[in-house]
Amino acid sequence: DKWNNHAFSSLLRLNERALEVFPRDHEGPILALKVLEVMQEYDIRPDVFTCTNILLCLGREWKVAVDLLNSMQNADQDWYPQPNVYCFAATASACAKAREYGSAMALLQQLRMENSTVFPNTVVYNTVLQSLHGLTSSMFRTSDSLMRGGRKRRISRKQKIDAVYRL
Repeated sequence: DKWNNHAFSSLLRLNERALEVFPRDHEGPILALKVLEVMQEYDIRPDVFTCTNILLCLGREWKVAVDLLNSMQNADQDWYPQPNVYCFAATASACAKAREYGSAMALLQQLRMENSTVFPNTVVYNTVLQSLHGLTSSMFRTSDSLMRGGRKRRISRKQKIDAVYRL
């Protein structure tokens, strides 16, 4: 009984912290999925907190995060718990880190549907907004480059915003 969700969640939080400290050298996503494998070997069903921690450890592996979230939502399975809003926020975070803005927005739209049992909170909105910040920054750089046409002329913020709306 020494192996339980609490022990695995602690390992996952440590893994997440190592991923933050050593982003290039640490294999956080692989280790997080390995923890899930070990849990299945020992027939320990993950709870929603453990699943959230796994999702947080996936970094830029947004496809894996979306697949895990979809597995949690699948009514035909009984291994994973139903996801809560933090599972959606963690998945949106993986999408944002990978610059998958459309996928982050799709998660938000899914939560905003009438038949959704999970409702978006400030964490989800902020995560999606952060992903869009990356989009607007790259749009500003692109518009700046297009407007200059190779010339080294300063462009005002208003001109950049106008150029983005013209795209």
